[in-house]
Amino acid sequence: MKYLIIAGLLISVSFRCEAQNELLSFSGVQVSDHVQLTFTMRAGITCNGLVIEHSSSPAGFTEAGNIPGVCGSASEDLTYTFNDNMPLVNGVNYYRLNLGNLGYSDVIQVDFFRYDENGIVVFPNPATDEAVIYFLNPAKGEHTVMIYDATGKRKKKFITRADKIRLERGSFNSGVFFIEIFRNSDRKIVGTAKVVF
Repeated sequence: MKYLIIAGLLISVSFRCEAQNELLSFSGVQVSDHVQLTFTMRAGITCNGLVIEHSSSPAGFTEAGNIPGVCGSASEDLTYTFNDNMPLVNGVNYYRLNLGNLGYSDVIQVDFFRYDENGIVVFPNPATDEAVIYFLNPAKGEHTVMIYDATGKRKKKFITRADKIRLERGSFNSGVFFIEIFRNSDRKIVGTAKVVF
């Protein structure tokens, strides 16, 4: 996304750059205490070094690291990995690749969370429009999520195999709500938290 100012108006311009066409893949994932980025350059494409850029929003990128020297190969696809050891915690991290004269890759986003002692993160909290409940569920087992108001009255019940649930503000009055998450296989509580709307 580029921005132009014409006659005092801010105009956004979106285009697909050459660099994205030279990448077979570009992805990121949280691995323990860091974000691991993996990207593969198409055979026959080379560049003179590349820069991995990071931001806490889809704009305003800064350098997170670089891979010096010739990148890519004239004869085969090459896969690279990069570890960001200082990602934004409990939020969304945005990444792109600067491939020099080939331009920039598309922007990817990677959620990064440090779960509390209860195994849950609610973000943002307090929430205005929506909050997302993140919880540990690597096996994608079935869980029941119960939400109660401050008086103990059940307001919502979800059954999910996901590791996150979105709560929209329109479903809740202003106030504090309490969350319990049960693993359905043994009815064990796997986490508790609260969210403020």
